[in-house]
Amino acid sequence: MNPLIWLLLFSIAYFNLTVCGADTGIVCSEKEKQALLHFKQGLTDPSGRLSSWNVKTDCCSWMGVQCDNLTGQVIELRLTNPNNFYGNYGNMSMLGGGISSALLELESLSYLDLSGNNFGGTPIPSFLGFMKSLKHLDLRKASFGGLIPHQLGNLSGILYLDMGYNDALYVDNLSWVANLHNLEFLDLISINIQGKWIQAVSMLPSLSELYLSECRLQSMVPSLGLSFLDLSYDSIYGEVPDMLAQLEYLQYLDLSNNKLTGPFPKALGNLSSLWRLAIGNNQLNGTLPMSTGLPSNLKVLDFSSNHFEEIVSELNFATLTKLTFVDISFNSLFFNVNASWIPPFQLEAFVSVSNKMGPSFPAWLRTQKSLGTLTISNSEISDIVPDWFWDWASSMGYWSEIDLSQNNIGGSLSHVLLNSTYVDLSSNNFTGQPPQFSSNVVMYNVANNALSGNISSFLCRASYWENNVMILDMENNLMTGKLPGCWMYWSSLTHLNLGLIDLGENKFTGVIPSWIGDMTLLALRLTSNKFTGHIPPQICRLSYMVILDLSNNKLVGSIPKCLNNMSDMATGNGPPFQTYAYGYAYYEGQLELISKGAKLEYKIEHIPENVGNMVNLESLDLSNNNLTGEIPESMTRLTFLGVLDLSNNNLWGKIPTSTQLQGFNETCFAGNAELCGLPLSKRCTNQSQGGIPVVDVVEESEILWFYKGMWPGFAAGFFGVCASLFFNRTWRHAYFLFLDRVKDWIYVTTVIKMKQVGRMLKRLTGVDRKLPSSTR
Repeated sequence: MNPLIWLLLFSIAYFNLTVCGADTGIVCSEKEKQALLHFKQGLTDPSGRLSSWNVKTDCCSWMGVQCDNLTGQVIELRLTNPNNFYGNYGNMSMLGGGISSALLELESLSYLDLSGNNFGGTPIPSFLGFMKSLKHLDLRKASFGGLIPHQLGNLSGILYLDMGYNDALYVDNLSWVANLHNLEFLDLISINIQGKWIQAVSMLPSLSELYLSECRLQSMVPSLGLSFLDLSYDSIYGEVPDMLAQLEYLQYLDLSNNKLTGPFPKALGNLSSLWRLAIGNNQLNGTLPMSTGLPSNLKVLDFSSNHFEEIVSELNFATLTKLTFVDISFNSLFFNVNASWIPPFQLEAFVSVSNKMGPSFPAWLRTQKSLGTLTISNSEISDIVPDWFWDWASSMGYWSEIDLSQNNIGGSLSHVLLNSTYVDLSSNNFTGQPPQFSSNVVMYNVANNALSGNISSFLCRASYWENNVMILDMENNLMTGKLPGCWMYWSSLTHLNLGLIDLGENKFTGVIPSWIGDMTLLALRLTSNKFTGHIPPQICRLSYMVILDLSNNKLVGSIPKCLNNMSDMATGNGPPFQTYAYGYAYYEGQLELISKGAKLEYKIEHIPENVGNMVNLESLDLSNNNLTGEIPESMTRLTFLGVLDLSNNNLWGKIPTSTQLQGFNETCFAGNAELCGLPLSKRCTNQSQGGIPVVDVVEESEILWFYKGMWPGFAAGFFGVCASLFFNRTWRHAYFLFLDRVKDWIYVTTVIKMKQVGRMLKRLTGVDRKLPSSTR
């Protein structure tokens, strides 16, 4: 046939498909439209995600609704929370309420995704088990609770079932899962199943992905057809079973955070498809897994926090050419690689904490061009960081991490530019001025070094006025100067981009500036400097403050009363900050509300009654003050309290009874003579429990002055009355007339009362008998 005719026919067909087929006139049925509207009616939708669902529009055009192109029937409902990973903002877009059985009207529905929403602990509807067309059911992290309905076993055609991260769900007997013959994907993460149906799961013929992390399992009987197996954070004990070597299709194996013991089985080296192996945080021992021969396809390797002991050389990594992630932390490893070694892999992350990599700085890192996470803390490195490393560090992008902490690394940082999101250079011997940083940096930790210079020249650099720093820790360096006012002009601070300041243990002087109250801080630590003056009342505007430490300065005056209004201080009503964690990076602060050693003239006289409202308080030190009164009963509510020191005050009364307070050592309450009750050996009396101190011994000086003052007072009163009567005749006559009348009144009253008492006694003893009338 002529090619032109073929071209013409093809053009006509294409025109029909693209133009004519674009508007087939297919719309959803009224029945299914009403079912969806009824379903919407039972939901809560605070962010208006379902605002397009209305009677005036075709339901096939609604957000999250997908219809069949030929029949117009609803086949998919994709209602996952689009902001599930965005903290508080994600919470606002959660759907909630109840799930209406009107969904049963959607007879062709094959895909239902309600993940990432909040259904408030309501049970998974049992009617879902009668939606026979379902192939994909995703209820992950949707806050369902109660018993998982057995009716889900009716979904014989389902391929994908995800109920993970619904902590309030539980099971009784899930033998029904054996009916899901076509199931390929099963996720029950964080649901307590305790092995009640592991046998049923192992018999599913089509299952390829199984996620049972945090399910409290104690054993494993995996299906032979698995390619993905996650049994992390369970309670599996014993040796790693050799039967895992029979899973010839296995690509992903996570057995981390269990109770596994013994050596790593050599047979797992035969799993040629395995690309991820995670066995961290167990009790495995012996030689490294690499020494037993691991699959060459391995990309992710984590055997951190075990008991492996070995000298690591180039040979251990010779065949692992595809490695991208390695975590070998917390073992007993000694690195002995040649300085000229060029690894066969290109890593994206290397984590080795508490192994011996030193004393030289690892030169092989220079060959890793894709490295985004480097953690080699506590690795016994005592070298100078080479220039090439800082050149590489300055080129790292967003979400990268550098952690060189807890070594003996030296060198000047004056000309260093940091570009990583997370930077921890703490606890080394770095000198010079603090390193410069770019807008990528979120956490900046250079604590416990020998950095010097004026704080103003560091903070007032114009390039820092727009930054994203949330955590700034410069504790225990040699910085000097006053806190500069330019800090308040950093534009990023209005966007909650500075969450924690630690400038403790330097040599800062001057007063604490009042503008500090205009910042949005989660924690402020200025301990062990040379600040003077009063605590500015503006500090009380830091309404999200959780950690405040001003101890060991030269501050004077009283503690601002407004501190009592800082309701988030250790109450758990925290700020809109996310946890300061980036992969393996984290910051550990110290909670000190009122620290001993603070040079303050405390003008509070007793422990506040509402101290018990600080329910998340972990440490409270009020020692060496002049506090009086009783220990408030509300302190029994401080169930997280791990450190307490009330010693050397003037407290009295009984120590409130609670498991928490009685669990502290006696020294925590020592130096309060009038305190009693456990854990003190002094027992409480009725008087000592009343809240008023019982005085057992009176000072000798007080007794002496009592007697010295008593006799002159008596003499003055006695001779004053006598002199008045002697010299004033009228008073004398009136006085003695008064005495005569008093004497007569006393005599008459006494006689009458005596006779009344006598008659009463006679009646009681039966002596008073009735006399004859002639004798009366």
